[in-house]
This record gives sequence, structure tokens and C-alpha cells, in this order.
Amino acid sequence: MPIPKGIIWLKWDDTMGILVDWQYPQIFNMSINELLAIYTSQTMGNTAIPRFAIYATDGLQIASYFGGEIHKDMAILILNEDEDPKLFKDKLIQFYHLVINGQVNKNSLESRIQDLFNIVEEHHQENQARLSSIEKRFDTYLEIFKDFIEILDKRMKKLENHILELTTTCHKCDRNDH
Repeated sequence: MPIPKGIIWLKWDDTMGILVDWQYPQIFNMSINELLAIYTSQTMGNTAIPRFAIYATDGLQIASYFGGEIHKDMAILILNEDEDPKLFKDKLIQFYHLVINGQVNKNSLESRIQDLFNIVEEHHQENQARLSSIEKRFDTYLEIFKDFIEILDKRMKKLENHILELTTTCHKCDRNDH
């Protein structure tokens, strides 16, 4: 599972425009112009329709969800450039609705997100360890297979030599010089 770099929650204010309501980690920095570009491009056209979108910028992949005309908030998930934002679509939309419906307390949200990031990192490390173990077993099996092929090659060479010997030896006198 990919590991997100950060999450940003944007609110729309009719006077000030977009505002960063909260983000994790706090030190993650995207310029207000980048955020405005994401918000604007996703809300162009019919703003009544909630929508999920994907963007790529400056070595990052971005998955975002805009709630539509009723809830003008936007959840933005920042990923590494080699990660697939589509993998997060359903979870991001689900998370968005939990926040909008008040099922997630914003005061405890940062610690919950930190916990989730830690869990994802732990799973990532566990998967890396499993992958390493699988690679080691594969290498062992590959060596056994190579040894098996080598033994078969030697047997095949002996068999070829024996067949050659049988076909070139005179059966009447057991000599192969005629």
C-alpha cells in the first residue's frame, strides 16, 4: 500500500476564497497558489456535483475530493509521484463524508491521522520484510533449479556419449575402428 505524504483540508470562504482548515503533517507545505489551482480546476463547471480528481505536479501525485455545492470543502491527499491516486478514491471519499458529517472530531483528527500514517508505515515495512523473505526463498529455489538443470545436462551428455558409442562400435567385434 502506498504511503501518503500528507493530507490537506480546504474550506471555501465567500470573502477570502480557499482556506487551509487543517493539514497533516503540519510542516508539509504547498503554496496557496498550488492549492487554489487544484480547487479552481476541480470546481470549474457544475459545482453542484461532488467529484474526485487526480493531479500531478512537481513530483507529486494528488488525489482530491470536492463535496459539491452543499459542502464546498475539499480533501486533498498528497502522494509520491510513483503512487497511484486511484487506489485512494473510495477511502478519501469515505473520509470526506465522515469529516463533513461530524463523525470525526477535528480536535483529535491530527492524532488519528498520525496513527493511520504510522499503521500504513508499519504495514509497508512488514510487506518489505515479506518481500525480502520471498526473494531469498526464490533465490534458493532458483539455485536448486540451476543445480538440477546442471545435473540433467551432465546426464544428458553421458547419455549422448553412450548413444554415440553404441552407434559407432562394431557389434561383431566390439571395435570402433572399422
